[in-house]
Amino acid sequence: MEPRALVVVDVQRGFVTPETEATVRRIADHIDGQRHRYEVVVATRFVNRPGSLYETERDWHQMMQGPDLELVPGLEDAPDTVVVKHGLAPDPEDLLPLLERLGVRRVELCGFDTDQCVLATALLLWDAGLAPQVLAELCSSSGGSDMHAAGLAITRRAIGDRNVTDTAGRPL
Repeated sequence: MEPRALVVVDVQRGFVTPETEATVRRIADHIDGQRHRYEVVVATRFVNRPGSLYETERDWHQMMQGPDLELVPGLEDAPDTVVVKHGLAPDPEDLLPLLERLGVRRVELCGFDTDQCVLATALLLWDAGLAPQVLAELCSSSGGSDMHAAGLAITRRAIGDRNVTDTAGRPL
């Protein structure tokens, strides 16, 4: 089997809401039971910066410092590496060389928010020539189930129906 990576997107304390809370346990259970499938498990950590577009265009001043930036309890030790990002997707130079060095061509994605950062990360990987697979049941959106469903619909349109799956790899 070809080397795979799991990228866990922004599962941080500050992004846990009633809409995303149940997803945390599903991700932790998946990693516990399926760790052997992955050459590497990468977590992304979003850090907002002073003067960012989040501040200037959305008037959103959260996720700049403190415990909200930490990975959620139960997942803090799961990743082999953590990639800090300051926008919707990781900087390609922070993620792609790692995957290339390990020979990874297939990347499974999960985390928060399906309609924003998971989608943007899938598109980054797609544009880099890697095959992203979004594990739909391990994603959610702080915007609620409608935003999660919209994110999945856009992801299907962008990277293909067969790349939005359940954890067994079956298209949804």
